[in-house]
Amino acid sequence: MHAAILSYFTGIFASNNLCCDDSLFDDFAPRVSDEQNVMLDRPFNGEEVKTTLFSMFPDKAPGPDGMNSGFYQQFWSVVGEDVTRFIMHALNSGEFPEGLNDTNIILIPKKEVPETVADLRPIALSNVIYRIMAKMLTNRMKTLMSDLISESQSAFIPSRLITDNILVAAEVGHYLNRKQCGAVGWSALKLDMSKAYDRMEWKFLERMLVVLGFSEKWIQLIMLCVTTVNYTVMVNRCLEVEQADNFGKYLGLPSFVGRNKRAVFAYVEEKIRQRIGSWSKKMLSQAGKEVLLKSVAQSMPTFSMSIFLLPETVCQSIERTMNKFWWGSGRDRGIHWKAWDMLCVPKKYGGLSFKELRAFNLAMLGKQAWRFLTNPGSLATRIYKARYYPTTGFVDATIGRCLSFCWRSIMAAHPTVTAGVRRRIGNGQSTLIWGHPWLPDGPSPLIQTNILEELREARVTGLIDPQSSTWDPHILSDIFIPEDVNRILKIPVSPDYDDSWYWMGDPKGTYTVKNAYRRIVGDFESNPGTFD
Repeated sequence: MHAAILSYFTGIFASNNLCCDDSLFDDFAPRVSDEQNVMLDRPFNGEEVKTTLFSMFPDKAPGPDGMNSGFYQQFWSVVGEDVTRFIMHALNSGEFPEGLNDTNIILIPKKEVPETVADLRPIALSNVIYRIMAKMLTNRMKTLMSDLISESQSAFIPSRLITDNILVAAEVGHYLNRKQCGAVGWSALKLDMSKAYDRMEWKFLERMLVVLGFSEKWIQLIMLCVTTVNYTVMVNRCLEVEQADNFGKYLGLPSFVGRNKRAVFAYVEEKIRQRIGSWSKKMLSQAGKEVLLKSVAQSMPTFSMSIFLLPETVCQSIERTMNKFWWGSGRDRGIHWKAWDMLCVPKKYGGLSFKELRAFNLAMLGKQAWRFLTNPGSLATRIYKARYYPTTGFVDATIGRCLSFCWRSIMAAHPTVTAGVRRRIGNGQSTLIWGHPWLPDGPSPLIQTNILEELREARVTGLIDPQSSTWDPHILSDIFIPEDVNRILKIPVSPDYDDSWYWMGDPKGTYTVKNAYRRIVGDFESNPGTFD
């Protein structure tokens, strides 16, 4: 076993001694400006060290030094000065002492009985001091990444989500499945991610940093992080971590959803049933059951729910399984004194605050709808707009025909999102007078004056006096009824800012799953007697 593991990792980490004189590099223009290089190369300071350390999770697994970040956070008053001095010297001088970048590799089984080394997932555990240094470099590069990395890479970049690529892949799969004829054919190529990205030649990385325009000092720091690592594979220390089923799917989700949706999403139901079944063997208190159901069982389907609208039968089956576990005792069934919907009532009204899965599913999908509305430049949004609402905005989008299941799922949350958003008026250039909700509520955020056909596409900016940057009272009185005029005059104008969407009920105006879930399930204060 030792020989097989040694041979496997030696093959991964060994260089092929390839030269990097490919003409490919001539096609890249520098993307890092002189100002950005000045920002990257400025001396590191002690405040950066402390801020970075305290932004790390305190209980992450330790590396060869045996310490986790929680130790340094707890005793910062004792070790802080020495740690800061060491890190600042290493980064500002570009000198890494021997052993700093030593890293243990722990092997996690991908399946119950691993048969080959490829069935073991390697997890790298480095020293905390090195992690702080690497994170400091990462923090400085964050602001540049959106300009350096292609928009098709949706993970690990601020303002991008990995679910964007799932939506794109699902839409491509839907198109390929529908295209059965024609002179031109299309195909999709699924790459082995481990073969494509697990290995990279150091010379290639260094050359890419050069052609992108990074400074020599910054390249030296990056290459020090890469080239000074010393791996130790912990052969006899395999963490017993359970691997999710259906790993062969695209990022763990179905790449295509056919007619039998119950069968497609049966894996979600089965996974939760198996997990709850393992708890039934234990004698748990009601408080213990509550914690397990809320923190584990109800969170297991969230990734699937963020992309797909699960069939109601699947949601109901999961809820029945959880309800059975809640009222049961060990392997005994027990009497169900309350239905599941009663247990989902907030605790202040006599319930237990469990989630109604269908409502939670819609709230999760609403986050995708919110991104389509507020982030029109993302790759996923542009693809779905070109396919389903090319001539309108997302607010006016309709479900259409020959649609993919992802679009059908997102449109299920469309009424919830459009009912909860409002326009914040800046210069008024992108807000429709009729059609967009931009007035204070009561009786409605929409203009109540009958629409004038010649002004159907008119923008709010036409109602603003460009000289005084305030509402033009003459135009308002000529077009609108008095009630609308009074409501418009209450809205402040900010001509230096663009119009934007905001979510009602959130202090920051941002859509949250929690707030949307409350909106979907309704207001319990209006009829508390129902839940007595």
